Amino acid sequence: MKQLIIFSISICCFCLSCNKNVGGISTQNILHNNLDGYYDGKKLSASMERYLEQWGQTEPSQNEFYTSFSYYPLKGLEYEEGVSRRDPVL
Repeated sequence: MKQLIIFSISICCFCLSCNKNVGGISTQNILHNNLDGYYDGKKLSASMERYLEQWGQTEPSQNEFYTSFSYYPLKGLEYEEGVSRRDPVL
């Protein structure tokens, strides 16, 4: 019984220590308050949160790698009724 109490207390302490609050303010609120309004009120994915935390840019288009590619329209991928694009091997 004593081991069960110690185990439950240690689990509670672990759960409380894993909280993402920084001085009572969650990281989600910090991100939304620092942005220029583009992401306000929107739920961000984990990858977008990492992008904003690590690079500090509010727009992906401000990144130099965002515009270093040439974009061309795709040809031959139109929708054709009755044609399946699945790989039959899988």
